[in-house]
Amino acid sequence: MAIVVSQNAAGNPGSGMQIDVSGDSNMGIARAGQQPIHAALIPRGNRAFVANTDGTVTAFSPASFFGPIGTPVTVSLPSGLTPQFLYSTESGTMYALATNDGTFSQCVASAVVAIDLISSVVTKTACVGPDAGLQKRALTETPDGRKIYVVNGDGTVSSINTVDFSTNPPVSPAALNPALTTPVSLVASLDNSRVFVLDASGLIWTITTFNDQATAVTTNAATGGANFIFLEASRNRLYTTSSSSNTVAIFDAAATVPQTVAVPLTLPLGSTPVMITALPDGSRVYVLSSTATGAFVTAINALSERITGTIALPGATANPNAVPICQAARYPLSMAAAGDSHRLYVADCVAGSTNIIDTTKNSLVLSLKSPTSAYSPVGSATYPPPQNPVWVVAGP
Repeated sequence: MAIVVSQNAAGNPGSGMQIDVSGDSNMGIARAGQQPIHAALIPRGNRAFVANTDGTVTAFSPASFFGPIGTPVTVSLPSGLTPQFLYSTESGTMYALATNDGTFSQCVASAVVAIDLISSVVTKTACVGPDAGLQKRALTETPDGRKIYVVNGDGTVSSINTVDFSTNPPVSPAALNPALTTPVSLVASLDNSRVFVLDASGLIWTITTFNDQATAVTTNAATGGANFIFLEASRNRLYTTSSSSNTVAIFDAAATVPQTVAVPLTLPLGSTPVMITALPDGSRVYVLSSTATGAFVTAINALSERITGTIALPGATANPNAVPICQAARYPLSMAAAGDSHRLYVADCVAGSTNIIDTTKNSLVLSLKSPTSAYSPVGSATYPPPQNPVWVVAGP
């Protein structure tokens, strides 16, 4: 199962489209709020949440053997808060990182809210750090559901105790290395003991979750322009991308201080890596990159840690009027792997479609169009163009 979130023409609701893994088809469409930007699934995949820029989160049950896609429910955040990132490792709660337009007086800066799965209402709110200087905020939770960590725009990381939603003092890496000023992405370790934070410099620093202390930093950085970190669970490897050098660095996450295990892999010239994912079976890691004319996916053998091939993606523009919107989107390209490891999904905002890749052959199966938009038909077309996908998430 995969859920693709798409934006519509201004003033019209977006959507969450469910793709059937076995049939590569549209299983149903849930109506979302205005200009959705992110989505997440509860770990078991029985509830989907979509973050909308109108200050709401849409929740619905995906279609299954027992019935069609569920009726969406709108969850309103406290006035002044706009959700921008969703994540949870728990079965009963979804967490939303939200910006503050200044009218939410409970927090000076941004906030994290807890949304109850059963009641679909916000039950708790915690204040975190500022957004300044960051285009893409990030949030992660330890696998045991004990703590939440949030990247802040002041170079720190906020920590929240989920049991009572109390906040801990912000974690600063300044004493480890003065170059650590811009955290861009983070991920929790498999054993709950640490959180790995990627800095734009390419350095990775760690937080010990027991006492929220910054305890270690890599000495052999990936190059500057680092923008994404991913933990591949089967071999406990950290993969990071650099947008300035077009490289992928691989680190051993089991080491006290993460150490590189291979020479950084170089991606094709003229590309910019934007995201990483891995097949649940642990066989391959994929890197999504953008170019001036389109996008492609690079396949990496997780065992040999070498590049095995690339998959070119169609680059057609479905709706010229939506190009500026896609260029401004937080994730104009996004990627997720299916739970059975047989499919890879790449959502392309400008193309108005989601590319479905057969991972057994590393070949493109088809490009599935998003739901029809409220834009006027383009050129000589009879029907309006599709909506513009801005995020894809896959479940079990």
